[in-house]
Parts: sequence; C-alpha cells; structure tokens
Amino acid sequence: MSGGTLSSVVVTTGSGKAVPGSLGAASDWHTIWALAPSQVYHVTATAVNGQGRQTVTTGAFRTITPRRTFSASTTIGTNQVYGVGMPIMVTFSHPITYRAAVERALEVRSSKPVIGAWYWMSSTQVWFRTKDYWPVHTRVWFSAHLKGVRGAPGLYGDANIAQKFRIGNSLIAIASAASHHMKVWYNGHFKGNWPISTGQPGLDTPDGHYLSFEMGNPVDMNSASFGVMPGDPGYYNVMVYDSVKFTADGDYVHSAPWSVGEQGYVNVSHGCV
Repeated sequence: MSGGTLSSVVVTTGSGKAVPGSLGAASDWHTIWALAPSQVYHVTATAVNGQGRQTVTTGAFRTITPRRTFSASTTIGTNQVYGVGMPIMVTFSHPITYRAAVERALEVRSSKPVIGAWYWMSSTQVWFRTKDYWPVHTRVWFSAHLKGVRGAPGLYGDANIAQKFRIGNSLIAIASAASHHMKVWYNGHFKGNWPISTGQPGLDTPDGHYLSFEMGNPVDMNSASFGVMPGDPGYYNVMVYDSVKFTADGDYVHSAPWSVGEQGYVNVSHGCV
C-alpha cells in the first residue's frame, strides 16, 4: 500500500497460538522471546492508508534447523523451599559466547520486590543473586526462555525452563574464629551468641559467605575421605550429630561434645565449626 502505515502484525505458530511481540516505531516487529527452531510461523500484517482503507497481507516462514544445540539445568527444584541466601544457578551444556543474549532470556519474578543481578561464574554457569537477602516467605518464578536463543556461533538453545519455588524463614549465623563465638538471627531477631571452636592452625575454617545445603544426624566423618588413613597422624573416624554442611569440601557446623572445654577459647577442629 503506497503511503500506508503498518497498524498491526500478528505472528502465530503452526497450531495457531499467537507469538508475543510488539510493533516498533520504525514498523519493525520484535518477539519478546526467541522463536523456536525448525518451526513454521504465519504472519498477518495490516496497513492503513490516509483514507482509512486497510490492506491485509499474509505470509509464512520457517526458522532454521540448528546443527548444534545447548541445554540448561538449575539447582532449583520446583515447589521447593529455600533459605534467604539462595542463588539461582544455571548451568549450560556448552560454553556460551553470546552471554548478553542468553542473559536476556532469563526471567526472575517474585511476589515481593527485590533487586538482583546475574553474574557469570564461567562460560557454562551463570548465577542470579539478590542484592540483599530474599525477603522471607517470598514466592519466586524463574523462566529460561532459551529455545531458539543463539548461545554461540551455530549453537542454539533446545528447550525452555519454568520453575517456581518459595523462600522460607531467615536463619543467619555469623561465626568468628577470632572471638570463638557464633551469633544467630532468626527472621531478623537475635537469638544468641554461642561459644564455638573452629579450625586449628593449618586446618583453618574457610572465610566467606556460605549456604547450608545438607543436614545429617548423624554424619560419618572419616579423614580417609581426604587421604588421612588409619595409622596416620590426625586420622579420625567418628559419627557426628546435628551436622549442617556448608562447603562441598566437607565443612560442617556440628555438635562436638569432645571439645566443650575448648569451645569459646581456642580453635581445635579439623576445619568445621
């Protein structure tokens, strides 16, 4: 239509489902999320001229069939409950080159307002963390609209992810190897300051912020798991109660009735609290 203006564009899948998108000022239409590969899409475009006359044009196209695809997985379980420090960790099956494009396809929504950001730990893993802790009892929806997203030259996403989870109560503990005490807050309320013992010199408890991610009661703690065998100096094999794991290397917060006399005064553990 000469002199006409594009007034609407409707794109549908082969089954007739409308594809979310928007018409720009330059009469260009953009999808919100990437189109799926190897699919036929139908387009209906409507233009209007100065006299109000409409012209409708239809067409169809097929998206490419990628030679290589990548998948994604997360540590989040649908309908699970997590603590206020929980990140959303997304791992990709192949290294990602076009990180910005992949990051734009990741969507986080929550029932309570939060500020957060994605951070690439490596070319195959990106984490979402909130600036502050998650508000307690927040509902969170995570979507990865990765199907059809180009992650690297010739590499496209093969599937989407949709998950929901909930944040439970807040339990924050701050342990100090210097003061030999640990302070605990529950839902923002200070609950106590307990004497502890951390790693002895040479077996220091690691510094930093950690998530508790595993509990056991009891846990079989055996130094043979890291090479200190029976008969070696420092060997131990003991069942330990009330154990909460906070590093993948095997550091725990746990009961230690054998060192009550040192707790609050000196660090004597093998690295645990």
